[in-house]
Amino acid sequence: ACLCHDLDHRGTNNSYQMATNSPLAKLYSTSTLERHHLNQALIILNLEGNRILDNLTPAEYAAVLSVIEEAILATDLSLHFAHLDRLMNLSKEGPASLDWDDQDKVSITTAALMTASDLGAVTKPWPVQRKIAGLVAEEFWYQGDLEKAVLSAPLVPMMDRELRQELPRLQVGFCDG
Repeated sequence: ACLCHDLDHRGTNNSYQMATNSPLAKLYSTSTLERHHLNQALIILNLEGNRILDNLTPAEYAAVLSVIEEAILATDLSLHFAHLDRLMNLSKEGPASLDWDDQDKVSITTAALMTASDLGAVTKPWPVQRKIAGLVAEEFWYQGDLEKAVLSAPLVPMMDRELRQELPRLQVGFCDG
C-alpha cells in the first residue's frame, strides 16, 4: 500500500478531478484519486510475474486486499480530517491503550501512519525536504494554472503561482491544519 498509494497520480487533487468532471471522477465519486491508485495497484498485483499473493487462502487474500484498500484510501486528506477526532482521542489514551486486537484502533493507527508517511517530507534532512517541497509546490502551481485556464475559478492561495513568495507561510498553515 505504501508503494502504491500514489500510482499514476495526475498532478491534481480530488477537488480538481470533480470540478472538471474528469473520467476518473465519473468512475469514482469519492476518494477519486485514491480509488484510482488502489485500482492500479490491483492491476499490477494481478499481472503475470507480479502475483505475490497467489499462495494465500481466499480468506487471507481478502484480508490483505482489505488492508491495502484501507491504507491507500487513508491517504485522502478529506478522510484524515474527518477522522482526526478519533485519532486525537486515541492519542489521549496513551500508548498503553493501543490494542492490536481492536480493529478500530488498528484502523485509526494505520490511517495515521499512512498520512504521516505521505506528508512526512518535513521529517527528512533539509536538502531532501527542500527538494520535495519544491516539487510539491510545482505540482500545486501546475494545478492552479489549470484551474485558471479551465475553471476560471478563484485559487486556493497555495496553488497560486503568483503567491510563491508566501509559500513558506502557506505551508506552515497547511501543516498546522
